[in-house]
Amino acid sequence: MAAAKRDRSEVYEEYLVADLTQLNADERERLAKPKFNCLISVAALGFDDIPPEALATAYDEIQPGGWIALTIKEDFLTTEDPSGFQKLIRRMLDEKLLDLRTHERYRHRLSSNGQPLYYVALVAVKNDDRRAAELLSS
Repeated sequence: MAAAKRDRSEVYEEYLVADLTQLNADERERLAKPKFNCLISVAALGFDDIPPEALATAYDEIQPGGWIALTIKEDFLTTEDPSGFQKLIRRMLDEKLLDLRTHERYRHRLSSNGQPLYYVALVAVKNDDRRAAELLSS
C-alpha cells in the first residue's frame, strides 16, 4: 500500500487492505459506504490466493445492476476443480444472481514448457441483492 500511495497517490481516494474472509465491523462499513458498481478480477482466482469466500464477499458488496468481470484458468471451472470456484460460479449463474452477458475461452500465455494455458473471461451483471456468501454454506 505504501508504494501505491507513493507512486500513484492520485489514482485512488482510499485504500483498504483486508482479508475479505474475515472482515471486522469497521471494514464491512468501509466497504458498504462507496456503493460499488463493478468488480474485476484478472487471473487471480483459483490459486489459493483468493478463496471462493473472498469472491463471494466482494460480489456481495456490488450494487444490483453492477458489472462483474472475471478471468479464471479454465481448470478451475471443471467439475474436478477442488478450489470451489466452479461450484460457486455455477450456483451464482443457476440461481440467477448473475446475468451472464458473455464468456470467452482464450490463450492466456504459454507455460514455461511451451504448453498453452487457457483461461475463461466472464462478464455478467449482478441481478439483485441476494448474497453469494450464502451459497457457500448451502
